[in-house]
Amino acid sequence: ACWRTLREGEQLALVKPLMQLLAKDHHRHQPVGGAHGPHVVQSLMRAVARCEPAPKLPAPLYKFVAKTYACWAPAIQALELHAALSPAEPEWFDALADLYEALGDQDAWHGLWQRRATQPLSRAALSHEQYGQWVRAQGLYVECMRRAQTSELTAPKAEMALWEGRWVQCVRHLNQWEALRDYVRAVPQQQPPRLVLECLWRTPDWKGLTEAFNKQPVPESAQLKLYQTYGTLQEGGIATAESQCNQGIHLALQQWALLPPLAHDSHVPLLQLFQQFQELQESAQLLVELQNATRSNTAPDLHSILTTWRERLPNPWEPLPAWSELATWRNHMFAHINSSLQAMTDIPPSLAIAGYEEMVWTVVKFASVTRQHRMHYVCLGALSKLPQVGSLGPQEMADAFLKLREQLKCYRQMNAQEAQVGLALINSTNVEYFAPKHKAELFRLKGRLYEAAGAPPEDERTNAAYAGAASLDFENASAWLDWARFCDRAMGTKARASPDRGLWRERAVVSYGQALRGSSDDAHLHVPRILLLLREDAEAQAQAQAEPEPEPEPEPEAARLFSQSGWCAAAGAEAEDSG
Repeated sequence: ACWRTLREGEQLALVKPLMQLLAKDHHRHQPVGGAHGPHVVQSLMRAVARCEPAPKLPAPLYKFVAKTYACWAPAIQALELHAALSPAEPEWFDALADLYEALGDQDAWHGLWQRRATQPLSRAALSHEQYGQWVRAQGLYVECMRRAQTSELTAPKAEMALWEGRWVQCVRHLNQWEALRDYVRAVPQQQPPRLVLECLWRTPDWKGLTEAFNKQPVPESAQLKLYQTYGTLQEGGIATAESQCNQGIHLALQQWALLPPLAHDSHVPLLQLFQQFQELQESAQLLVELQNATRSNTAPDLHSILTTWRERLPNPWEPLPAWSELATWRNHMFAHINSSLQAMTDIPPSLAIAGYEEMVWTVVKFASVTRQHRMHYVCLGALSKLPQVGSLGPQEMADAFLKLREQLKCYRQMNAQEAQVGLALINSTNVEYFAPKHKAELFRLKGRLYEAAGAPPEDERTNAAYAGAASLDFENASAWLDWARFCDRAMGTKARASPDRGLWRERAVVSYGQALRGSSDDAHLHVPRILLLLREDAEAQAQAQAEPEPEPEPEPEAARLFSQSGWCAAAGAEAEDSG
């Protein structure tokens, strides 16, 4: 009410003192969030948000107070208002997009850029990215940059920076770290420190990572402290790494206090960061255990931490960079475990390959998640980096089966041409060394690949593959269910009165029943289909029983005369004999 009573000149005169008051450094001495009550800057920003007309403070100041003093709602409200009133001034949109991204509000961020982008290709790339189609989005961003270099299109600097920044995000999601490393090396001065350090540890270049931290000071942030701890642990500095890990957790907690009080997508990256710090502490424990075991030449106790790592994983729907970072660091640790265990002599053979087993399991799990995200080339690329089987032991063949099964599933989800590649892979594999249940699963996937490659509904190769799977492992409910679906589709190609239709129907019902008996996850969804097939079978049997016996056809005239003459001759001969 007081603000409205002021004249326009008086309101403009108060803007500069208000700016200076909000930017004072002494506000940082007051804690933000928790039980400390509202901050002074938060109270001032709430008052500013209620002023009409709103005072026009600089856009960078709104962004600064939002991130520093957790004034997210008032700052975003003011920026949205000024962006609507002054659409020709890009600084409002820049600050607003930055705050949306900091809060993890991807839909609002994409909606803002959809309105702001001037090129149709930019809007198309943003749409593909919003729906998780990272390969297509990456191609469109590259096309935008190519056309801009050849002067085929012109765009504002902010939009051109968008192409480059979002291409980097696409590379992160597609796990193309070698390409990103080459890009960072080409123009290292123009890259943020986080991107440079992330490329160094992902490739990995531990020496370069240490030199980057020693060359120049980096900003104090929890994410950069995590990268520093990675390098310290690789060098064996366990005590220093624990200190850096504690510093990183403290910085992450400070960031958490500046987030909105309600759970939001902005909290997810910090939760993932806390998990990574937890795994760094457990990695330090593994290194200490390996050092003690090496000195005493005894078997180390790794079971507890390795089991915990298997059970503590991100959710399948979480972004792939979180999975990739976790799997990459674990694989570094598994490689270190392998090298340490191979140097020991008095340990069981099963423990000597513990690191390799965990590496295979982790990579296959990561590949499975990427396949579920429909990033098939990322899945195949991750599996291709696994080492080949060195021996034909049971555990080695089990690991080889996990890799082969995931490869076949990935090829099946792609197109018909890639399904042919999967068929060539399984046909060239000697399955005799696998366990029977593993061979049954491979035969089942072979049938699925035949179908994905465009085999006809009654294809004998597909039928033989499913039959082989069911005979090798009678309890494989998935094989029975796939065979039942195949028989059901083959039945649909036959006429209703055809005898072959009844044969395929019988096979389908039996296979569906075996799938239900094996407690398949999807078999219960086919119970209505089983009932329909049984009713059709009952109707076919009732129709067959209701049809009358066919009457004998009348004999031709010649046959009738021949029959009469024959009976007469026989009767005459019989009379003569009796006489």
